Amino acid sequence: MRRRFSNVFKRMIVEEYLSGVATQAQLACQYNISPHLIIRRRKDYSAGELARDNDPDLLAGDCSYP
Repeated sequence: MRRRFSNVFKRMIVEEYLSGVATQAQLACQYNISPHLIIRRRKDYSAGELARDNDPDLLAGDCSYP
């Protein structure tokens, strides 16, 4: 099953990347995601597509329990 992450989590990763706290590779390793996904989410972030929150039942970077 494909993992799905909330916009809150996606914004958090992009903001960490943009702030220079960690490199793309470090964040990918830390959050167990593809490095390419960070670049894709950065483009979404720049386009304002991560501005609104989405389904709270989605993963917030960790396992979430309903």
